[in-house]
Amino acid sequence: MAGLTPRDKQILAKVVVGKTNLEIAEQLGLAESTVKEHVSRLFIKLEVRNRVEAAMKGLLGAIPEEETIKEIVRNRRW
Repeated sequence: MAGLTPRDKQILAKVVVGKTNLEIAEQLGLAESTVKEHVSRLFIKLEVRNRVEAAMKGLLGAIPEEETIKEIVRNRRW
């Protein structure tokens, strides 16, 4: 998806595998409020209303990166 920063993609990858804002914050060393802001901006950039829609867009092309696929398989969340 055009317009996503590397941080946007990193956070979207975590959303795709079902991580909460708190889990994302802990994994990336950020404040939970910072992650919440990133997620809100992602919704705007991706033109979605919620995490499920964001995850679907991520899976359908925004972040088809190898690490995301590996994490999905490890967690078996599809």
